[in-house]
Amino acid sequence: VNIDEKGYCLTDTGRLYGSTVPVIGGIRNLVENLNMDLRDVMIMASLNPAKVYGANQKGSLEVGKCADIIICDDDINVITTVIDGNVVV
Repeated sequence: VNIDEKGYCLTDTGRLYGSTVPVIGGIRNLVENLNMDLRDVMIMASLNPAKVYGANQKGSLEVGKCADIIICDDDINVITTVIDGNVVV
């Protein structure tokens, strides 16, 4: 990752990357600054990408799917990460 003098994140060829903000930061931004419903934002951040990329075992909590979840505090900071049902952070 290359960051220029203006703070833009660029590829090695000088093209602009879409964002350097982690997904949780984007989630927090939508909820806090655009007053979007957290449930809607979580669907946008999990289920919709899983559908687009064909990750049929991801994106929602259902029987037979991977148990990949995050647990956040009231300020939308990740406090626990679970992958395949195992606490990893």
